[in-house]
Amino acid sequence: MVLCLWRIVLNIFLIFQNPFFQIHLNINCLGLHEGIESMDIDVSSGGCPAGRSGSPGGWPPIRRYHAACVQKSLPPFSPRCRRVAPMWIFGGAAPVRGDRMTDVLNSPMSDVWSYSLNDGTWRSHPPMQLANAPGLYYHSAVWSGDTTQRFIIFGGTSDGRTPLKGIYEYNPYTGETVDISVKLTYVTQPQARYGHTAAFIPASKQMYIFGGKGAYSYEIYNDLWTYYPLKYEWKLVPSNPNDPTPKIRYSHAGCTSADKLYVWGGIQKWGRRLNDLWEWNPQTQLWNNIKIAYYDSSVPSSAGPEPMFGAAGAVRGNFYLFGGSTGTVHRDSNTMFRISIDGDPKENYSWTNLMVVPDDFSASTLVEMESYGGGYETKLLMFGGDVSRLEWNWFPFWNFEDGESFVDYELKSRWVRGPSSFMYSFSTKDGTWTYHGGEPSMSWWYQGPPPKPPVVKPSELAAAAEGAGGSAASSAVAATTNLHQALASTTTTTAT
Repeated sequence: MVLCLWRIVLNIFLIFQNPFFQIHLNINCLGLHEGIESMDIDVSSGGCPAGRSGSPGGWPPIRRYHAACVQKSLPPFSPRCRRVAPMWIFGGAAPVRGDRMTDVLNSPMSDVWSYSLNDGTWRSHPPMQLANAPGLYYHSAVWSGDTTQRFIIFGGTSDGRTPLKGIYEYNPYTGETVDISVKLTYVTQPQARYGHTAAFIPASKQMYIFGGKGAYSYEIYNDLWTYYPLKYEWKLVPSNPNDPTPKIRYSHAGCTSADKLYVWGGIQKWGRRLNDLWEWNPQTQLWNNIKIAYYDSSVPSSAGPEPMFGAAGAVRGNFYLFGGSTGTVHRDSNTMFRISIDGDPKENYSWTNLMVVPDDFSASTLVEMESYGGGYETKLLMFGGDVSRLEWNWFPFWNFEDGESFVDYELKSRWVRGPSSFMYSFSTKDGTWTYHGGEPSMSWWYQGPPPKPPVVKPSELAAAAEGAGGSAASSAVAATTNLHQALASTTTTTAT
């Protein structure tokens, strides 16, 4: 250990002697975790480790139901190293066109990306190497900090029906994925699930997972588990039936402060939505249902989020909640809500409705990051998820009473939803949103209506009907189908 400390002092001395000098520091001598490899430290960027391998450039593909977390507590010792604590995203569901034009199916993804607010650059990394799964969505990923310097990935699904129980460690310095299911020291472990939430609390050096959904409709959980990565050990947190406990749920929002876990909303059995907020205290081993003053028609400012699933949460002094879905395509949320969690838990808290973004989001991720551009600032970074927008198109309408069929085109709109790669950041300092980039998946989304198609003459339609040996009415249906297909394949679209 003395030799190790001497090497560290010598390396720091060399850093200040030569600003372009690069060193290799063996983290094993710090006793952090067995198997942590050597790491490059680029002193020209402030003496901070890159903290990640991978190739810079590009933008992550469109997705939803992905996992995101921030790689905090980067070694070694410069306080400026927080500048390069990036957001990482793991997997998710890519959109696949179904049989109908409006069908958007899920294809599992295994790719890994990281993004730093310091330089505004995405990096692609080696994909997750998973056992018996091409990719994951509806899974969880947390950063273990100084405990093991690894990401811990758990659960999820690869087909939207079958829950998984695999647990992996991902090394950000080498891009290596290790299946640690075989290293678990106890048989007891969580049931396979997806749609759960996970958070790592540094004070206890443990990952917590809560809730989730199993293979059957009745398998929805409200159990709380801890995973201790230094011992590869799962433990079920015992619950007292006399103590308050959150209801069963999945697709809820979950996040952590320095020493507490928070859970909001989600789905119960029969599709019932929730909008309750709970706090777990590892010290007391108790859940606390945070009392909230819900909507009062006489006080519009007291309005809080509706019962929803697919919302994203983050904690930075306050609890922040973004997006979410009520289950209706045009009832997703584009609002950031904030609630103070520092007061007396017996008091009734009130939600504060903050600025909105242009689109309605659900199944996004929200992480808390620190930015040093132009001064210290905390930002909440939102990425991906489903976006709801209006689709505009021209539809033909018909008149069968006068012997003529086609009359004209009618401009109609409808709400459609699909995954995206949009990224916004929210400043907790001044409450403003910043758009960083990305795009939607729906090729038929319009900023405005497309050009009106040419009018089909009734005589041409009648000739087509006679040639087909059918009635004008049946030909009208066929012509409508053909027109819709033509519009879907030829109309150019613009997305914002």
